[in-house]
Amino acid sequence: MAKNTDFYFTTVTVGKRGQIVIPAKLRKELEINPQQQLVVMSGPNHEGFVVMKTNSFIEKQKSFQKFQQQLNN
Repeated sequence: MAKNTDFYFTTVTVGKRGQIVIPAKLRKELEINPQQQLVVMSGPNHEGFVVMKTNSFIEKQKSFQKFQQQLNN
């Protein structure tokens, strides 16, 4: 697995059916398997989107909720 300081940058092409391919190197490093569900998020400015593993998204959401509760106390 890549170190937390490593970045991966590449370009992909959107196919006729709106699909993109996640490069094999990135799928391997992130341990993304066939049929695995991912979360896709975009911001209000419509500049792009972010893709995360579902489990990672849920964990970050729980951490954010705990942080938010601490701020409200």
